[in-house]
Amino acid sequence: MGTPLAHTVTISETLPAYIFLAKWHLYPQQFPRRAMVQPGKQKHVLALRLEGFSMDDVVITRVIEAMERFTIKDKHGKGCQSCVSPVWDTALMTIALRDSGLFPGDKRLQRVVAWIKALQPTLAPGGWSFQGFVTLYADVDDTAAVVLALLKESTYSIDVPCISRAATWMLGMQNRDRGWGAFDHNNDQISLERLPFSDMGTI
Repeated sequence: MGTPLAHTVTISETLPAYIFLAKWHLYPQQFPRRAMVQPGKQKHVLALRLEGFSMDDVVITRVIEAMERFTIKDKHGKGCQSCVSPVWDTALMTIALRDSGLFPGDKRLQRVVAWIKALQPTLAPGGWSFQGFVTLYADVDDTAAVVLALLKESTYSIDVPCISRAATWMLGMQNRDRGWGAFDHNNDQISLERLPFSDMGTI
């Protein structure tokens, strides 16, 4: 990874640490699959502009290009999706299809189940992440949705190892107040929701 970061590393000594980290964080935005979540990208651009970065800066142009790839244009106009969430979307659609009466042995459902199972990390704990290509941040809501989808497709899935791993992980994520957070265990610090980058107040 040293070569792609050469541009960032050469300017690190002249920039405040947080700006250096911001430029490092935005570099992967050149890759369309890793465009991540829109609010974060927008705020990165605003922050860099406030610090004096030009709109022509390579990092800003890359992140704007990534945002453009998230736009959808049709006869009603132009809109922008907030993120890429194939695991979440696929799990919810599987649940909806089963609830609407689609036969559990349907080959389309079988392909979906095979795809979604392959995205589960093979090492413990076994939770699923919001975005299939980012597996470092498993979360409770996506994992619960996937488990429900797999059980909807086949009730026999209850004994499948991936279900057991997911259930064990979710139980381990239960907070001391008996509730669950999405990503964090026992995170009840309301002050975190006042941080500027907490765009939805859900940290």
